[in-house]
Amino acid sequence: MKLLLCCARTRRDPEVVARITTLLQEEVDWDYLLQTAGRHGMIPLLFWHLDHACPEAVPEAYMTEFRRNFRSNSLKNLLLTGELLKLYGLFEQNDIFAIPYKGPTLAASVYRDLSLRQAGDLDILVGMRDVLKAKELLLSLGYEPTPWRTVDQLSPTQEKAFLRFEREYAFWHEGAGISVEIQWEVIPRYLSFSWDPVTLRQRRQVVSLGGGAVSTFVPEDLLLVLCIHGSKHFWERLRWVCDVGETVNLFREMDWDDLIARAAAFGSERMLLLGLYLAHSLLNADVPVTLLDKARADPAVERLAEDACRRLFSESDDTVENLDWSAFHPFHYRMRERWRDRLGYVLLKLAEPNAADWMERPLPERLFPLYYVLRPLRLIRKFGRRLVKRIKEKGSPPLDS
Repeated sequence: MKLLLCCARTRRDPEVVARITTLLQEEVDWDYLLQTAGRHGMIPLLFWHLDHACPEAVPEAYMTEFRRNFRSNSLKNLLLTGELLKLYGLFEQNDIFAIPYKGPTLAASVYRDLSLRQAGDLDILVGMRDVLKAKELLLSLGYEPTPWRTVDQLSPTQEKAFLRFEREYAFWHEGAGISVEIQWEVIPRYLSFSWDPVTLRQRRQVVSLGGGAVSTFVPEDLLLVLCIHGSKHFWERLRWVCDVGETVNLFREMDWDDLIARAAAFGSERMLLLGLYLAHSLLNADVPVTLLDKARADPAVERLAEDACRRLFSESDDTVENLDWSAFHPFHYRMRERWRDRLGYVLLKLAEPNAADWMERPLPERLFPLYYVLRPLRLIRKFGRRLVKRIKEKGSPPLDS
């Protein structure tokens, strides 16, 4: 893991190269490294550093596999970039204001190289009023809606509920092999806040991408989104820590006072400090001392960082799977610094209906308020069964003799 952490950056200064060369002289479990780098989305940066620092120290079979993955990722990002520019232009022609972020946009604007960040899908933020218009445009291009793995189409009532309580609409193009997520909220409501698209329009920046240009978040907004996104997923992937570190290192002159003030106003200051703390402690990111001091002054940040690192360095996803057994995650609860946000998190997670509720038991629109009663009952039944199953699997404890 030390070698992977050393490669989780876009700087190739002599100190980094020397450290990588030294680590390669030690015994390396190459199977473990390949598997772990793949799980964390770090193969592109790992290969990029190894190929530069000391390629002869890497067994040929593994170097070939690293190179194959690197080239495949580069081609995927080029494919996604071309598709993004096409969709962005189509949305502009139809008066849909869109803000792409993550994916190739993040690779180009922060990593400054499309090949260095592992490809995924396309995330595009639009206003709520434009979601269905964007959907129709995607359908005209051959995309199919895939909001859930088991359901391809929604009834009008279900779609209305979906737009009200969810935050993104997923689409898949079978022929191109591309996934697009149309989002009208950047962050789930139970974790943070709502950003007005008008405000984002005023604060946007334009970045060059594959011979074109797209609008995206200004550095301060991007960094806050990345920290909240990583916190949402318990910081289980090194790639997300690397995203924060690279953003901090590139935009050193961002308005830090404005950033911390906005995070505090949104009740997301602890999530911001946690992301910065992890990026500095794991990757030596150039986080301002004042913010590091602020993070260290909050005991909850250090405890959350310890929890995150345990998951990050775990050799399996067992910890994450255990967290997914519950609708309520203590990690998320402890991330909120204000009591009203903690209470809001609990209420939203336990009472607000979601896709699973109305797909399991479809009700006519006039009876929709019943979901606020049915959801707690569904959760009790669902997790009660799982708890009973776990107890049976572990068996009854032996009686004391």
